[in-house]
Amino acid sequence: LVFVTAYEEYAIDAIKVNAIDYLVKPLNIGELQKCVKRLRKKKDEHAQINPFKAKTKVIIPKANGFITLDPDDIIRLEGEDCYTHLYLSENRKITVSKTLKDFERMLAEETFFRIHKSHIINLKYFKEFTHLDGGNAVLNDGTKLEISRRRQREFIDKVKSFLSK
Repeated sequence: LVFVTAYEEYAIDAIKVNAIDYLVKPLNIGELQKCVKRLRKKKDEHAQINPFKAKTKVIIPKANGFITLDPDDIIRLEGEDCYTHLYLSENRKITVSKTLKDFERMLAEETFFRIHKSHIINLKYFKEFTHLDGGNAVLNDGTKLEISRRRQREFIDKVKSFLSK
């Protein structure tokens, strides 16, 4: 919450409601920039604490509207040009016209990991890592996906971290 007002006497009210900032008109550009930096920092801190606390569903666009999904239902995502195939629990599959990069920004880093330029997996469904054929992740549904060589060390560290929680 940021108060922007021409009246300095409401500053006490702003403090009482834990406002992030209190700006008095006419606005000073430097103060506004500092305020925006504080807001971004606060947002980043909140996302690191629990990225799904404020948003427990993911919005998936469709041709005639959108649907909402629980991120826990997403097993993996596969990118194909400007489309992404979402493989869901209960053998469901949805294809949407969003890039894998869009989903990478949208999904929680703690649970989802991009193992390859074309694949993001939900670590909750990860079952096995094998060095055969360069390195692969095997998921609970039996899907075997290649892990890019440059991501393997980070992936192994991520799985260890995820499983230790």
